[in-house]
Amino acid sequence: MDHRRPRDRRAGRRIHWRNHRRQSQPHALRKRWPAVTTTHAGTHQRTQSPAHKPTPTLASARTHLDPRTTLLAVFLINATALSYGHLPTLVLCIAFTAFALATITPRYGLFALTTFSFFYLGYWALLHLPPSQLFAFTAAMFLWFARFTISMSIGAFALLTLTPSTLNSALRRMRLPAWATIPPVVFLRVLPIIATEARAIRDAMCLRGLQPGLLRWVTRPAHSSAMLIIPLLAAVVRAGDELASSALIRGLGGPAHPSTAVPLSFKLSDAASLLALLLILLSVCVPMGVWH
Repeated sequence: MDHRRPRDRRAGRRIHWRNHRRQSQPHALRKRWPAVTTTHAGTHQRTQSPAHKPTPTLASARTHLDPRTTLLAVFLINATALSYGHLPTLVLCIAFTAFALATITPRYGLFALTTFSFFYLGYWALLHLPPSQLFAFTAAMFLWFARFTISMSIGAFALLTLTPSTLNSALRRMRLPAWATIPPVVFLRVLPIIATEARAIRDAMCLRGLQPGLLRWVTRPAHSSAMLIIPLLAAVVRAGDELASSALIRGLGGPAHPSTAVPLSFKLSDAASLLALLLILLSVCVPMGVWH
């Protein structure tokens, strides 16, 4: 005799009918109907079919490069792109950064490459116009915007791939002191909190009918800034206290070396990145006349 409640009996009949229907369907249609089982408590549990595979996430992309290789790439590309003006060096830098961003999401790399091409082609076009102070000033701005595109692209790659745990572990393995390891880790942890709190404040402003759009920022910049910055500062201060407590519990700054679930080792991708960075450095040493 079935002593279950009527609701559980009805649920059991539905599950039995669904499984029977799934077994009677062709194999091509079974992928859309996963099997359902009932536990002893009457709850439903879906069993994944063999064809179901988890979709790759950003966490899988974060294991491409060692954090120390990423930091070296950020330092070298910023130093060369913002200080050296030869076109081959800039092309190599944007090619490296665009490919690195494309390993995360292809549209990121395409966006960086398109932005750099727009600014540098604009700079090249302005140089061929009649001499003018306005054209010269605009051409210089376009050139620096192209350089900043490279710098911001490699910085975005570092922010998207580095995590506080892997960065802290990598910096501690480099035998760096605590004053050099803790600030980057805290900065990397605070950035997502600031972005989340800013979005929440913007949603609250929209619910109250304040319309935090571009027109309001132009017409009333002081009032709009106060409505956003004051609650954002308060939220960041509260989050800072929670982060400090979490850091003390995790032993941040202690003598023990932290561990991470992601293996930190020199891989083939790191070797290819180092070769690309060496090629960028060699392009700096080559005289400009050789390229011409």
